[in-house]
Amino acid sequence: MFSVMGPANAIKDHIRDWFVGTEPGDYASMAVISDGKTYGVPKGVGFSFPCETKNFDYKIVDDFVLDEFTKNKIEKSYKEIVDELSLISFKIE
Repeated sequence: MFSVMGPANAIKDHIRDWFVGTEPGDYASMAVISDGKTYGVPKGVGFSFPCETKNFDYKIVDDFVLDEFTKNKIEKSYKEIVDELSLISFKIE
C-alpha cells in the first residue's frame, strides 16, 4: 500500500524551508526550474538543486565542486527526465 505520509512530510519540510529559510551556510534541496547555467542542467528543466531560502525566495547554491561520480549522476537523472517526457506530448524549449 502506498503511504502518503512520506510525500506529505517532504511537502511540509519544503514549505517550511521556503518560508522560514535555511540557516546561514546551510541549504535545502528544492525542485526548481533550471536557469541553464548551473551544474550542467539545461534551461527550463525542473530539477532538484541545493538552495538557500528565505521568505519564499530561493537562490541556487552554485559553488559546489562536483566530482565525476556526481556529474554522472546528474547527467543520468536528466536523461531519465528527458526519456519520461518523451512519453508524453510535451517539449522542452
